[in-house]
Amino acid sequence: MPYRLVKEKLVIFRMERKFEVPMSIYYPGADNESVRKELSNILDHSIREVYSKVDQGIVTMELMSIVHKTLSKFDCFHLDEHDFVVVRQYLNRLILIVEWDCNADEVEHLI
Repeated sequence: MPYRLVKEKLVIFRMERKFEVPMSIYYPGADNESVRKELSNILDHSIREVYSKVDQGIVTMELMSIVHKTLSKFDCFHLDEHDFVVVRQYLNRLILIVEWDCNADEVEHLI
């Protein structure tokens, strides 16, 4: 996938409101607005970090380092099972945007 397209998808992803009730599945969203904003900020920061490295040809190990670093930032929130599943889904999307030829099942084993 050309870098321009990857960067466009990252911008769209970053601009999404996160940790809210999606229409397609049952998820009550983060339990308070300040927590939702903090969780979103963590993800948005990682998306910006990946975006800044796309033109240099980010490699899988670098991407996975960012993903694992991001995942560890959520530890202090003591997320419940539903919120943690949503975090993983967001991180899976980040990986699939950049590593567009990955199989989604393979991504699950990476994080």
